[in-house]
Amino acid sequence: MKKPFIPPEKQRFYTTAAIAVAIILFVVFSPKKSPPPKVVEIKETAPFTEVFPATFPDIGFTSRRSLDEHYEKHGSEFGKITKDEYLRKAQQLRDTPENSVVLYFERQDHTYVKYQTKHNEFIAYNEDLTIRTFFKPNDGIEYFERQKRR
Repeated sequence: MKKPFIPPEKQRFYTTAAIAVAIILFVVFSPKKSPPPKVVEIKETAPFTEVFPATFPDIGFTSRRSLDEHYEKHGSEFGKITKDEYLRKAQQLRDTPENSVVLYFERQDHTYVKYQTKHNEFIAYNEDLTIRTFFKPNDGIEYFERQKRR
């Protein structure tokens, strides 16, 4: 069977139309990606609430300066991470409930301390959940045990 003759102008039109339809179908039916993570603004103070949700992404260090100083001092202990990643790791440990890997203690001065045994991560935070410090102690769990006696 002989193919019908299609003039070159129509060939270009049909090719362009087919490409346009393919692009539209791809855009409409491709899987939706989740939105990029929300950049959290660090507040100078955080309100205290009696009912704690699962996480508190809007509560960070006591101030921007405190975050800057702690990241400068301890950020490299966590590898090549950004300041925002350092903050998120601290918030994640703070918001993780006590379990077989995360140890927890409330000191007499109402400072809460947690130690993550698997990754050697220590955090201290206030009643209002603002973070006081976050780092990897040189002497691991012994540091956590000393903090309990303070």
